[in-house]
Amino acid sequence: MGEWIAENDLNVYSSYNKDTKAISSISYGERIQAIRGIFSISQFGEVKITKTNDYFPLNDTIFILAYKGEGSYMLWYKGKIFDDHFIFWEEKNSSGQKIYGRKIKNLKSDWWVYIKKLNNIEGWILMKDGIKFSGMDAFD
Repeated sequence: MGEWIAENDLNVYSSYNKDTKAISSISYGERIQAIRGIFSISQFGEVKITKTNDYFPLNDTIFILAYKGEGSYMLWYKGKIFDDHFIFWEEKNSSGQKIYGRKIKNLKSDWWVYIKKLNNIEGWILMKDGIKFSGMDAFD
């Protein structure tokens, strides 16, 4: 994962649980070492197949396990896990892909990253909307 530079102030927690107390904080501009990340899923997403297609039978359900970024999802269907690089269930699909499913449940998940600060404090940060770091993407 590598070195990241904070673009927000945020808390550091002792475990990847929203109910834990903060053990430290990170300030804007502070450098940290990102070590590993996990996704904590509280509800899988569900997509119902609503139109005949070449991939899934009509009325079957596909489960969304994780959003992997840049339009890619990890999906589960009949005991198999696979990645899908296009979204076939959104009503407004800008890529021009055919729409043959309807989302009936949203995926609910949190992305936690285990970090080490320069003062050797280690803990977990919650990567929620609005939290940004430079250096976390290969294109930074």
